[in-house]
This record gives sequence, structure tokens and C-alpha cells, in this order.
Amino acid sequence: TEPTEPTNPTPSDPDPDLKQNSRSESEYMLYFQIQDAKTGQILKASTPADLQYALSLIVKMEMGNARTMENSMEAHKAQAVASYSYVINYVYGYGQPYRFTFPSFNRSNATDAKIYNAVGEVLGVKVLDMQKSSVGSQICTIQYFAYASESTANNNDIYFNAAAVPYLRAVASPETAADVSRYTGGLKSMVNSCTVTWNTLQEWLPKQSTINSTVYTDAPSGSNPIRITATANGGYVTKTNLYYSYGGSTKYVSGNQIRNAVNAYYQSVNGSSPLCSPSFSVTYDAGSDTLTFTTRGWGHGVGMSQIGAVVYANQKGWNYKQILSHYFSVTGGSAHQLV
Repeated sequence: TEPTEPTNPTPSDPDPDLKQNSRSESEYMLYFQIQDAKTGQILKASTPADLQYALSLIVKMEMGNARTMENSMEAHKAQAVASYSYVINYVYGYGQPYRFTFPSFNRSNATDAKIYNAVGEVLGVKVLDMQKSSVGSQICTIQYFAYASESTANNNDIYFNAAAVPYLRAVASPETAADVSRYTGGLKSMVNSCTVTWNTLQEWLPKQSTINSTVYTDAPSGSNPIRITATANGGYVTKTNLYYSYGGSTKYVSGNQIRNAVNAYYQSVNGSSPLCSPSFSVTYDAGSDTLTFTTRGWGHGVGMSQIGAVVYANQKGWNYKQILSHYFSVTGGSAHQLV
């Protein structure tokens, strides 16, 4: 049966409260470290000013297009909170700075100044599990991505053998194809396609660490080797007819495993990642042995949709707390809270 799409919501709370935390902010800032992938420069958050500047670099990298700021900076505040939480979790877990290429940043530039000021208004806000005590267990594994296909995805519908996480649940996301074009200046589309031969996919699927085994199809020779057998909200492919042996049992290949394999192949060829989303349909041309994937959305689909956040801020008038509460399922009774 087809999944039921979440309905597009209105905020349940006009201005959710931030919860209080007894732990010093410096204990979290200790784990906020970023590194320029180009120069090797490392920035640490020794002071609030350090944190504001470093976090502004991430927000600009993730959501720095001036078009996204036309009516509101609330989406950028939401991105700042999400990024702060993400980097703390990353550095704590991996023991190394979060690496990306630093964008140019000049506070005398109007766009950069807006980002810097927005970050300053939410400095130190993060998503914590209030039932935990240590920094490492408290900080939530926040995720975000470019834009969704009607809905975000449950983390356990996307990631191999993942347990369901209460703050990474599927929720409605409002962006349309017109919104994607509008906020990216026509540089990206809701619907995209890419091709790969079945022979190549058969070669690259076993290279994925979650597979590491020969992959088989039950399709007759000459027909489309891939049949989608289960999807989740937003059309995310959770199961196909492709199968392999893992840990002594039979597993079925998911859309995200196919996405990772196709993109790993293209990364090896030209550095691109053309299979944009695990929400896709697929056709097959037997004559050329070519699979054509047609995707909706951009990214893994888990957590906060960035264009969705921009739509909620600019077109719906939501504030950053409402955006984050929606995408991360924060309620008055949830263990995870904005702190």
C-alpha cells in the first residue's frame, strides 16, 4: 500500500520555550571545532565571539544565498542551531574537527552581516536529550539536507540497520518545485535524473560497507533488474528486489544503498554525485544495459529540509523554534528539547 503523507502543519505552539540547562556552555563549546578543507586552518570556539564567527561560516556555506533571506532570517537561525548541535556531536564522536571549505566572509557585506547577526541571536542554542547527563549522551545527532519530496524521512527508513530515533521522524515539508527554483536561482530542480549501467551498479553495490557481498536480482534476464517493493513517506525507497547475504541472512537493497553506490562510482569518475535522493523511480533499457533514475528532492531526506525551513520562514512566518520543533519533533513532553 502507498504510505500516507503527513499533512502540512501549522505550528502547534506560537513561540516554544527554550529549556534551561545547568551545564556550562563552555563544556559544549569545547567540542565545537571546524577545519578548512582547503587550507587546513582550524577554528575553535574558545569565546562566544569565536563561536559566532565560526558558526556563521557554516550557515553561509549551508544557506548563504541572499534569495533565502528575502523576508526573514529565522531559517538561518534554525540552521545555526542545527549546525551547532551537529558539529558538537561530530567532534565528540570522531575526535577531530568538522571539515568543509570555508566560504569568504566579510561582515561589511550586507548578506554576511545578516548571517552573523542571526547567528548571534541564537548563540548557544542546541538540541539536547534532557534525560541524559553527559555532554556526549545529551547532544542529539541532528541532521539536515537540501530539500525534500513532500516529506522528510524516518532515519530508520534510510540508514542500514538503524534504530528509530525520536527526533528524526518523517514530517511534512512544504517546498515545491517552484520554491526550489526560486531559492536556488534556478540552479537546482526538484526532479533530476541520472543513468548508470546495470553492470556498473552490480560492481559498485558490493563495495558499500553495508553490503560487502554479491548482489542478485530476481528479475528475468533482459528486463528491468530493479523493482521497487516498498517506499516510505515522500517516496523514499526502503526496499527493492535486489538482495544479498549479510550476517547469515538475506537482506534487500534500499534506495539509499543504491544512491550511495551510484554516487561512489561517479565520485571515482568525475567527482559528482548525480543520484540526488533515495526518493526515485527507475527504468531500464536492455539494449544499452542502462538504468535511468528519476529522483525527487536533494539529499538523504532525514532531519531538517533547508529549503523547507526557508519556505516556513519566508512564506509562513514561522520562527526558528517553530521550524526546529517541527522538523525534529520537539514537543512539551519529548525527551529532546531546544536548550
